[in-house]
Amino acid sequence: MGKVLWISEKRKRGYAPKDVITEFIRCPDCERDDKPDGESPRTWGRLEVGVTTIGLQVWCTRHDRNVIHVDYQHRDYPADETYYGDFGGTMQRRKDGVVSNRKQGDN
Repeated sequence: MGKVLWISEKRKRGYAPKDVITEFIRCPDCERDDKPDGESPRTWGRLEVGVTTIGLQVWCTRHDRNVIHVDYQHRDYPADETYYGDFGGTMQRRKDGVVSNRKQGDN
């Protein structure tokens, strides 16, 4: 792994946390509810996200229901749990279009 940069150093160098979400996941029941005035879908939503035995699940605690359950089909997918969410700048697209953050020789 390369040199670790503190947050202040990263900001000086132009790095910033990135929100790259292209579509939000919301509970359909919460969408139908009458939100109080001034309440945004972001603040109104009561979602929990967690890992399950087959993948990833989003659960609405307001309506006690599943919102989406993603089945990884027993495959490993790269995941970045760091503050910046940029895979340490190591994300690369292969010629076949697959995006990977694994270095050569990793299993």
